[in-house]
Amino acid sequence: MMIFILLFTVIIALVLQKVTMARSLDPIIGDHSPEKRVLEPDEVVRIKVTLRNEGHRSVPFLRVREDFEHPIKPHSAPGITTYNYLKGGYGEFTTWLRPRQMVTRYVPISISERGLYVLPQFTVHGGDFLGLQEHSRQYGRFNEVVVAPRETMTPKLIDVFGGFMGEVSVNRFIMEDPVLTLGYREYSGREPMKMISWTQSAKRGQLMVKKTDYTLQPTVSVVLNTATALTGKEKAEMLEETFRLTRTVCSMLERKGVKYNFVSNAILAGSSAVLSVSDEGLGNRHFGGILEYLGRATYGSALSLETLLEKEARRQTSTGKILITPDGEGLHGKAMARFREAANGNLLVLNAQEVKAWS
Repeated sequence: MMIFILLFTVIIALVLQKVTMARSLDPIIGDHSPEKRVLEPDEVVRIKVTLRNEGHRSVPFLRVREDFEHPIKPHSAPGITTYNYLKGGYGEFTTWLRPRQMVTRYVPISISERGLYVLPQFTVHGGDFLGLQEHSRQYGRFNEVVVAPRETMTPKLIDVFGGFMGEVSVNRFIMEDPVLTLGYREYSGREPMKMISWTQSAKRGQLMVKKTDYTLQPTVSVVLNTATALTGKEKAEMLEETFRLTRTVCSMLERKGVKYNFVSNAILAGSSAVLSVSDEGLGNRHFGGILEYLGRATYGSALSLETLLEKEARRQTSTGKILITPDGEGLHGKAMARFREAANGNLLVLNAQEVKAWS
């Protein structure tokens, strides 16, 4: 009799083993997402991992693991076990779930290098009825995080930028602003054609131009060029320096409270835009958008430097212009001359190769 009871128990255990192995993770719903999408280099951000048991029975054991590739580095936290090695690392925790229960855990990570990173799905390992085996399933959407470039501050850069801003602040009282119109006067022949008011000229039967006032606040156009003849390691190094310079310039404009717009020919990871333009602005939202742009920027160029300068010269949107470029290529042609003229003498060119030597 005991033999039959033992045999029956073994058969029931094997059936439960098979059932739980086949369906132990079926009722589990899981997802993850970063608490912040645009990061500073080495900034620690938490990845929120959620698991929910939609079934009617408890799940006694779950092992959850997030794997990361270098340079993403997981950090230890209460209830989180981490391990880092040369080419990556992982964060791991265990839990169990009652019916309809949800648990949330946070896996801290940091990323040391600029760029766009995709966080892969995480893996959940479920145990069987006898606790002898595990099987796994992947959960979660693919999430992006963007790491902005670092600032690169040198005393000479601060001096050069300060001199440029001094000229912009002075010249805004000298150069007329075509936006603030005070009235009209006769055309002398020295004014640019864009200053002619054709409506007033028709009314009075002679050419009339707008009478304008100086602007109350200086504005700056920041132009980032990624087109270069450099190749290989030198190209990568100088473009990274160019992105750091751009971030630094925008940071200094933010600190001075100077409104600025931003335009670039860089090809962005995850975007098909040919020319990227950010309207004039100031503040966290404006600056945050530029940081994300600089984090997504690749080493490719959608337009040549000449085309970029021609387009920017026609915009006439600021009282000063800052061109940031990886090398000195193309800085002496006709397009550059028109760009310089459009800046009304208020032009600062930052060549990454030269700036690098200032360090």
